Amino acid sequence: MARVRELDLTIEELKRLRDLSLRTHNLLYTRDIFMLSYYLGGMNLRDLLVYPFEEGNNVLRYTRHKTRERKTGESETVFTIQPEAWTIIRKYMGAAGVLRFGRHDSYDNIYNMVYRHLPRLAQMAKITSRLSYYSARKSFAQHGYDAGVQMVTIEYCIGHSMKRNRPICNYIRVMQSHADVALRRIFDRLL
Repeated sequence: MARVRELDLTIEELKRLRDLSLRTHNLLYTRDIFMLSYYLGGMNLRDLLVYPFEEGNNVLRYTRHKTRERKTGESETVFTIQPEAWTIIRKYMGAAGVLRFGRHDSYDNIYNMVYRHLPRLAQMAKITSRLSYYSARKSFAQHGYDAGVQMVTIEYCIGHSMKRNRPICNYIRVMQSHADVALRRIFDRLL
């Protein structure tokens, strides 16, 4: 059995990170990328950096790059982009809808920036546990579970396939409407 990685942040830690007053571009970019991942259900960095956001199109529809070739059955994740995410997206959305973070223009460049600056953000936000990009995804899932969101809905939001070894998954289908309710339930805890 896989060991659960303890990388999730508490609601209070996430709020402190979100609310940091930052002056340097790299720290601001890193915090915003982390928070955007959280607001988009723990979206992987590779998927986040190539997604073509479009003003007026509030629906996120994608298949995770990591599992695109291995998944069988329904693999698309679809939900309404919440206002918290749009606030960040609009700051960085380029002409083609793809996010741009200053001079950081490639996946490797952005990946290195994020991992280089996350420890400093953790220190500034008084987060004592290890902080990584994956912490956004893990925190989203944990906060959903803590808020009473059904596990199959959390799996859907983070782009996991429903486990076929659980008999109930043969009878139900998680839809965008379920994901939208779950997102609001999770994000409202940050108010």
